Amino acid sequence: MLPTHLRIVLLSFRLLLPVLLAGLLLCLPAIGATALYADGVTANESQLSSAETEEAIQAFLTKFDPERFNREEETDGFDFLFNSSLFSAFDYQIYGGRISARIDQSIVRVEGDTGDVETLTRILELENILKPGSTAPPRGEAVPLDYKSHWIGQGLNFLAPWLGVFYNSYASPRLSFGQTWLRAGLYFLADGLMVAAGGTKFFSEGFDSSENGGLIAGMLVLPRIVGAVQTANLNRGHNRLVEFKYTFYFD
Repeated sequence: MLPTHLRIVLLSFRLLLPVLLAGLLLCLPAIGATALYADGVTANESQLSSAETEEAIQAFLTKFDPERFNREEETDGFDFLFNSSLFSAFDYQIYGGRISARIDQSIVRVEGDTGDVETLTRILELENILKPGSTAPPRGEAVPLDYKSHWIGQGLNFLAPWLGVFYNSYASPRLSFGQTWLRAGLYFLADGLMVAAGGTKFFSEGFDSSENGGLIAGMLVLPRIVGAVQTANLNRGHNRLVEFKYTFYFD
């Protein structure tokens, strides 16, 4: 028979396990995105002065992402900084300013989620803020985007969130290659973890899908809730790009 203090520890672990699993699941997409933030930075030369660049970017954001961005007072040494708000479909921080007092050359730096950084950088070029050719690859042509269906995206997410990720990513600049496979893999692992936890009553007994089917189904709802929010956000932003008829390069 186990000592009393050890039984208390095991019981506490079983009681906290559902909360820990739910918290881990909610953090997985953020962990995946954060792992790619190091690549989510671009810096390109503007063809306007610093003041003109700031004015042009603010005018662009006002029409493209109205009331969903903020102009920050703290600019980390740059002349200006615009941030996406919580309600924006995109994730970005756009810095700008002159290289130095002696060099009359403006630079625009975009940081954030990898796919959105590449997307916003391309758009700033199309809006004639960045110098032409800033985002053009060595070969290939830029192509327009097609609308994505929220119904298809949410339907695939309901079947398997990782399928929804591939639909969201296909022919869309919103997710990079690395983001696509990382998110899909995390959702695949999350589903496996939810099945294992539900089938064993949070690992307190042997796996039994017939006895614990209801618990398994309940656990599988968690990744689908997270996936539904992400799918809606990604498709909302993608369709915004379609509305403005922006074109993008794809390998």
